[in-house]
Amino acid sequence: IGQDLDDLITAPDVRAEAVGLTELVSQGGAFARTGRRYRKDRQAIEVEIFCTPVMVAGEKAGILTMYHDITERLQAERALNQLNAGLELRIQERTAELNRLNQDLTRELAERQIAEQKLRTSEERYALAVSGANDGIWDWDLHNGRVYFSPRWKAMLGYGDGEVGE
Repeated sequence: IGQDLDDLITAPDVRAEAVGLTELVSQGGAFARTGRRYRKDRQAIEVEIFCTPVMVAGEKAGILTMYHDITERLQAERALNQLNAGLELRIQERTAELNRLNQDLTRELAERQIAEQKLRTSEERYALAVSGANDGIWDWDLHNGRVYFSPRWKAMLGYGDGEVGE
């Protein structure tokens, strides 16, 4: 090809690395790593590089280097990492929202329990007041169409407990 292989497939920004790796293998070393190399049209591709000296009868006969194009795999990994980051963000946002909703529900439950306790206390006081009074009381629930007559009201008008109302 009339050109140094490292010059042919490497760009200036990775030339020193390529020369160093070539020297490593020339001295009998082997390596496997990833890197960037360039096609004939100078388009960059990401590759896995496997390099080892070739020995014949104890003598170095050459260098075997294999490149495996991993550009698409790395692009897919980057896309997957972006999706994962997006999912992590959505999970964090959703977790924060659920924590806020849980706090709201806890507060609402506590408020409801307080209101129910106040209602029970009020009902108990009302029941004590009604039973202790010498007055006849009746209550008409317009919403449900029911009428409550106190035992004293019934007795004042001469009715037995089961004769009128509930």
